[in-house]
Amino acid sequence: MKFGMMWKKIKNIFFLGDGNISWYVWDSEIDEFQELDKPSGEVYEVYDNLNDMLIAILEMAIP
Repeated sequence: MKFGMMWKKIKNIFFLGDGNISWYVWDSEIDEFQELDKPSGEVYEVYDNLNDMLIAILEMAIP
């Protein structure tokens, strides 16, 4: 039951990437790029734009 409710709640979310402990998404309803905690789905970080999010992801991936 919780799984179905979760998907209904986040139907406006576009998944852009999947990390070890995070999902990287765009929320089209509020036009916001976000890093979500996995598996809770809570917003962990908000980015001003896609470029800022990609830079943050690359900085984590490439030490």
